[in-house]
Amino acid sequence: MDKLPSLRALRAFEASVRCGGFALAAAQLRLTPSAVSHQIKLLEEELGVQLFHRRHRKVEPTAAGRRYFTEVEAAFERIARATSQVRSATRELLAVHSAPSFATLWLMPRLKQFFSAHPEIDVRVSASAEFIDLSDSAFDVAIQYGTRPGSPLQAITLMGERVTPMASPGLVDGPVALSAPDDLGHHLLIHSDNCMVQWSDWLREYHAPPLDLSRGPHFDRSYMSIAVAVEGLGVCLESTLLAQRELAAGRLVAPFADRIMAVAGHHVVVHRSKAGLQKIRTFVDWITRETAAAAA
Repeated sequence: MDKLPSLRALRAFEASVRCGGFALAAAQLRLTPSAVSHQIKLLEEELGVQLFHRRHRKVEPTAAGRRYFTEVEAAFERIARATSQVRSATRELLAVHSAPSFATLWLMPRLKQFFSAHPEIDVRVSASAEFIDLSDSAFDVAIQYGTRPGSPLQAITLMGERVTPMASPGLVDGPVALSAPDDLGHHLLIHSDNCMVQWSDWLREYHAPPLDLSRGPHFDRSYMSIAVAVEGLGVCLESTLLAQRELAAGRLVAPFADRIMAVAGHHVVVHRSKAGLQKIRTFVDWITRETAAAAA
């Protein structure tokens, strides 16, 4: 095989023809026009063929240059296509099933961090409230709320999940401030029907005065309860893990932060036969580390 020309010179040549000049090619390649011109000159000397007609402030490919460009351009396209195929073959697909509120409030806002740290893994996320049987499923990982499944599934409880009343700052510091549990009687209570801790549980735990729990809106998804609490509708009793971003941004306030109920709510679940796969270990390590760090 004949010795191949410099790849740098070939790139300069291909860009010069495609862009219609040395200056535009230089801008695309982040070089100076003189550097591009120098590479073209070296290529012409190596080939023993003039590739461009050089006129005042303008260059045009010669007939030989146009023929050469056709072949070089096709070669670059084949290289790009082959590179893309090789990269695709080395990427991993991780299929994640998640409880809807966790996916909406916690996972989706942080996926950018995961992709940045692990660009070799593509994540496909599906969300529903149903429990997924990973023994007979296309999913690799499930993030479930509630009872931990037994063997052959392995479940890791996500740390730092606490349930406490939360409301918007305007409501907490409003005309009827929320400074003690007794004040809850003057505000609308938002009910999260699927939350592991209900208002009756929290009131009983902290010996708060009885309230009329027959009133107030009910929602079957935590993200809806948290959303309307942010808007100032009333006081929700929800997970600090799910409301973490709203609390950190000041959109929600926990007026009784010392009156919490710790729960083992969300678990990341894998099938034991797949637990050793690198993509699964990477995701599980990341999600447990991130939730633990937030709790700390």
